[in-house]
Formats: sequence, C-alpha cells, structure tokens
Amino acid sequence: MLNTILTMKKSLSIALFLFVTAIGFSQTTVTLQDQCNCEVLSGTDVTTPGATTPTGAEVGDIYVNTNTGNIFYWDGDSWEASSVNGVDGADGNGINGTVNNGDGTYTFNYTDGSSFTTSNLTGPAGADGAQGPQGLPGADGADGAQGPQGLPGADGAQGPQGLPGADGADGAQGPQGLPGADGADGAQGPQGLPGADGADGAQGPQGLPGADGADGAQGPAGPQGLPG
Repeated sequence: MLNTILTMKKSLSIALFLFVTAIGFSQTTVTLQDQCNCEVLSGTDVTTPGATTPTGAEVGDIYVNTNTGNIFYWDGDSWEASSVNGVDGADGNGINGTVNNGDGTYTFNYTDGSSFTTSNLTGPAGADGAQGPQGLPGADGADGAQGPQGLPGADGAQGPQGLPGADGADGAQGPQGLPGADGADGAQGPQGLPGADGADGAQGPQGLPGADGADGAQGPAGPQGLPG
C-alpha cells in the first residue's frame, strides 16, 4: 500500500510539473485530469490533509481547493496533501501573440521580444467520410459563352410525311426556254368550214404584153355605104 501511495505521489508530482511547464512555456490549455488519468474534483470542502469527505473517490483522484489552490489526492482512506501554495515566484515570460505561418507551423511572440516557431503541426489526412445527402439545387448560373460548333452527326431516319401545306403564291414567270425538237406530224384533221372572203387586195402592176394570137376567121360583109 505504501509503495502504491509513493508511486502515485511521484506520478502526481510529475503530472503537476508537466501541467505547470506546459502553461509557462506554451500557454496551451492542458487539464490536470488529462495529465494524471484520474478524476479531478474541486470545491472548498477539503482544506487540510486527513479530510474524509467528499467520499466516493478512487485512489489517485485529485481534489483542488478553489479558494487556496491547494491540491489533495485520495489515498483510499482520506484526502492527503499533494501540494500547497508556496511563495509567489518571479513573473514568467508571457505570450504577446501568435502567428499562423500558413505552412503548419506557428510562431509565438513573447513579451520579452523573443519568439519561438513550432515544427509543422499538421497531422496526416484522415480517411474520407461517408458521402452526405444531396443538397438542394442551387440557383441557375448565368449562361456561358457559346462554344464552337461540333461536328455534324449522322443523318437520322426519315420521319413520316407531314400534312401538305397551303399553296403558296405563284412565283414570277421564268424566262422562255429553248425551243424543243419538232415532234412527229400528227394525223390530218377534218376540213374546217370555209372562212369568210377576205377583202380585195390592191391591184398589182400591169404585166408584160403577151404574144400575138392567131388570126381569127373573116367576118360577114357589112352593109353598103351611101353614094358620094
């Protein structure tokens, strides 16, 4: 039992040293419970060593008196002194500010003008988590610029013939085409009705005198004339 208590006191002392050292040099919040792997109680019930209340603690649990700052540990029967406040020490070197260097390191600037840069504190990347539910669709974005025209696709199957459209207006008559070759003569049709006489044409020029004709037969003698 004595060895267990001595070992526990040594571990508790080391834990308290690490706790105070961590506060003095890095101002990192480290709880006493994290250091000693025990339950830490606090209040004003325990003021002197040998107190037996509060009860229900396990060996190694810590009690911090919030008025005096004194720390006690439970040895299985009572709360025993682990530390008492001593004389205030000299003021420590405080931290004036911290800088995130953007590469996983941090620089601590102290009140005395000195500084300290940590090593890269970036841990390894964790495994991808399960995909969450799909979110609500966002608002439509503005139309982008039209891209270049793609290659023409293959011709699709011909669709059914549509209904005939209304006749359009007649277009202008085109130029007369070249005459075609004469076709074969058709059969003669029936004679048509005689047409009306046309107007007399103008008299043509007198023709050339014709050749003399043959002498005609002698005619009968005429009556005798009056005596002179």
